[in-house]
Amino acid sequence: MSILGPLTDVVGAFAALKKAEQARYVATGDPAVDEARAADERGRGAWMADTAPGVVVWPV
Repeated sequence: MSILGPLTDVVGAFAALKKAEQARYVATGDPAVDEARAADERGRGAWMADTAPGVVVWPV
C-alpha cells in the first residue's frame, strides 16, 4: 500500500473545501443568501472546520 492513495484523497478534499470557501465571497443574486454570507464573520479556518463534514466525503 502506498501513501499516495490517501494523500491524493486528502489533497482533493482540501481543494474542494478551498473552492467552496472561496465561493462564499461570490454574490449569488439572492438577497437572503448574500445577506447571510455577509453576516458570517468566521475566518477561513473556522469556516472550513465547520463546513468540512458537509463538503468532504471520505471513502469508506
